[in-house]
Amino acid sequence: MATRMVGRQAVVARALGVMDAPAESALLVLGEAGAGKSLLLERLAAALPGQAVLVRVNPAEAQWSFAGVSAVLASVFQPDAAERAQREIAAHADLWSVAQELLAALRRAHRAVVLLVDDIDAMDGRSRVVLGLVAGRLPGTGVRLICTAGDADRAEPLSGIASTRLDPLDDDDAYALAQALAGGAAHEGTVRILVQGCGGNAGALVEAVRSLTDEQARGLDPLALPLCPGRSAVERGMRALEPLGERQRRALQRLALAPGGESPPAMLGDDADAVESLVLGSVVVRRGQRVAVRDPLVRSYLFHRVHMNTTPEENYAAAADAATLDVCASGWYESFATARDVLPARLLMDAVGMAEQGRLLAAVEIAERATLLGADTPARAFHRVRLVKRLLFRAELAIAERYMAQTRVELLEPDDRRRHFALRLMLVFLRTGGVADEDIPAWSHAYALLPGATAYLSTLAASFRAERWEPEEALRLLESAPVHGDDREAEATGALRSATLDTVVALLGEEVSVPPLVPETEHVDALAASGVPRADRSLALLLQGHAQSIAENHSAARSLYSFVLAQSSADEPVWEESVRYFLAVNEVRAGNYGRAAGDVEAWQGLAYRNSTASRVLLRAWHAQAAGDGDLAASLLAESHARAARERTVVAEARALTIEGRIALTRGRAQEAVDLLRRVDAAAFPLANPGLVRHTADFVEALVLCGRVREAQDVVDRFAQRVEAHPRSRWAALALVRARALVAADAELSSLYGPAIASFTSADSRYELGRTMFAFARRFADLGLAEAHGAHAAAMTAFDEAGAAGWTPVTDVAGEPSAEGEHPALRMLTEEERVVVQKVREGYRNREIAASLFVSQRTVELRLTSVYRKLGVRSRSHLVAILH
Repeated sequence: MATRMVGRQAVVARALGVMDAPAESALLVLGEAGAGKSLLLERLAAALPGQAVLVRVNPAEAQWSFAGVSAVLASVFQPDAAERAQREIAAHADLWSVAQELLAALRRAHRAVVLLVDDIDAMDGRSRVVLGLVAGRLPGTGVRLICTAGDADRAEPLSGIASTRLDPLDDDDAYALAQALAGGAAHEGTVRILVQGCGGNAGALVEAVRSLTDEQARGLDPLALPLCPGRSAVERGMRALEPLGERQRRALQRLALAPGGESPPAMLGDDADAVESLVLGSVVVRRGQRVAVRDPLVRSYLFHRVHMNTTPEENYAAAADAATLDVCASGWYESFATARDVLPARLLMDAVGMAEQGRLLAAVEIAERATLLGADTPARAFHRVRLVKRLLFRAELAIAERYMAQTRVELLEPDDRRRHFALRLMLVFLRTGGVADEDIPAWSHAYALLPGATAYLSTLAASFRAERWEPEEALRLLESAPVHGDDREAEATGALRSATLDTVVALLGEEVSVPPLVPETEHVDALAASGVPRADRSLALLLQGHAQSIAENHSAARSLYSFVLAQSSADEPVWEESVRYFLAVNEVRAGNYGRAAGDVEAWQGLAYRNSTASRVLLRAWHAQAAGDGDLAASLLAESHARAARERTVVAEARALTIEGRIALTRGRAQEAVDLLRRVDAAAFPLANPGLVRHTADFVEALVLCGRVREAQDVVDRFAQRVEAHPRSRWAALALVRARALVAADAELSSLYGPAIASFTSADSRYELGRTMFAFARRFADLGLAEAHGAHAAAMTAFDEAGAAGWTPVTDVAGEPSAEGEHPALRMLTEEERVVVQKVREGYRNREIAASLFVSQRTVELRLTSVYRKLGVRSRSHLVAILH
């Protein structure tokens, strides 16, 4: 029962609050048929056995006055008391007096009870009014009242009490509910189709899942679409038809028969006014040049109601109209008039066309219809692979996988087998963040592929390994590919291989030697102008951008990602999702936290967003950057769980690194040590010291815990790695910070200037802030005056990086005392006070900027703010009032 309350936690909590409140009150729960109102009351009754009373309204008694009040009395009181109360109530003529007598009876009973009334809107009208009057006057009765209704008449007293609504489930909650009902045995693609067909109605979803056969649930047998209407669909369909005129009904019924419940208006007849009135009434929605039934349950009800009376001749006529008005729908109508053998292959071809138009529900219905009409053939298998590709790039990954599993590989030609295998690899990677571990040559033999196709697939799998930061596995796959440089696959294979090798080199921090296998395409311009298919070209460019980002050429990576984004087609959201994800990750690695936050928000705003461990980790980073620590912690836990399922060691290490940094910035040094020690143990196989980026934080945490000798050992090992792999700019700068943290006291002041001077304008402002903050903390521990200026400069760098959520909150001691300070300075921020102090010492703006490592424009803006706060007119005026 609890399983079926998925997505209803807020309403359950609201109802439990009424039940547990110290004062008696009432709550009205609204929701459509199938929303779960009855189930909610059952759960509440089970939560308080012996105290909660559940009253189910009998709609057949609605014609009898006070039948509802009688049912309530019979539920709350013992039989004798109930009969006596009924007699007393019957003696009153007006409803107000009846309500007063019922309240008096409840107070005399001295019984604490939770009264749960289901479907109160089906009760007789006089009882509804009486209970509405009672609901507003419950204090002193001992009664908490919770009732459900489809809607509340605003003219009735019942509408005046507190209410909440069981809204339709969103896709995520509907998906979780369906999987729970199926016991986890249903194929995700099947569940996705059911969710689309139920419109968020929990009752309809329960009916749909229960109607599945085992083979249908596993995705092996086709579904009859649209779904057969249950009670919820029938009720909604009848309610939708009730206010419509005859012309509107005819137009709506024709529309319901179309695949996906969608078609050009011209397919609905000549009555344009009827169609327009349906749109204005929100029964039908416009989608570009087409119209569609808004509610999938209404469409399901109408399709099955009307289709039973539709003759083959009418379907032929609709097919003829579709041949000119909606060509991809023609076979759908014809399939209900004939069972010719050629039709299923044609239907799958139409499904591909629908998917290309973005009409995914129609594509799925047509594909399921094609599978229902007979066994597979080579033509059907060919078009099903085409459909899988369109669905994959449309980001309908689970449904694409379902059709892939239904395809008989032995029916495909060699080129189509290669395409099927490549799509399979891409699906595995996109859905799990990993790559299948099967031996590529063995699978190529099973698929009976040509040698050139084997090289392509090995390279494709290697590219996925490289994206997971598994360079050794990527190299193994590249080396296993046979030499076939003149094969037709060579150009695409060469593009992927070149980009994969770039990524491997960046991961290892050193050159690698791999025998030339196929011609390489190295330059973006050459790749863009080549004959490489768009999907392979986009993947190669993404990998090249990934390689540039890992190699810390962030500007080049940004350009490559922007190029792919500009070339991406709007009907292939998979590519846009990948590009925007990598754009955000690139900015995080560059230390441009403000820009990264904007990129993450753009990525999270997409209709489709992948949810692998690395993707969830990016969301956690953004939550922390936005100051939502609770959400960040929840997402980090989810990332750990996904990384374990995906067996992604790097994603786990990166999650621990973020957790360690959060602990460090919040002053929890020992927690940071525990977390980052685990990262240090897991990250050592990665030779490039700039990948995981935990070492300087680990050193800082150790120093804060007083383990300076251990910290020095970590610094020495880090320095050796940086010397062995000097390509990482981040690692070189992080080493500066680490050395400052363990430097001898006497050396600290002499290290500060050169350390800060090692940063250029192109380097991460966040890393500059961390380095300045490390020096400030050491200066403060030694009681040196430089602590204040270094701390202020660090805060400025964090501000310029847009890193508010990642700024250390621990105060640096050793700042000038406020005692004897001019009172006006207390109105200023810390950064403004530093600038004011420099002005008092005679520094000019340019000199102040240089000493604080900020721009001259920043100094000018801070002085302007100071003038406004202190009411001064000029620099000399400022100095005068401070002296």
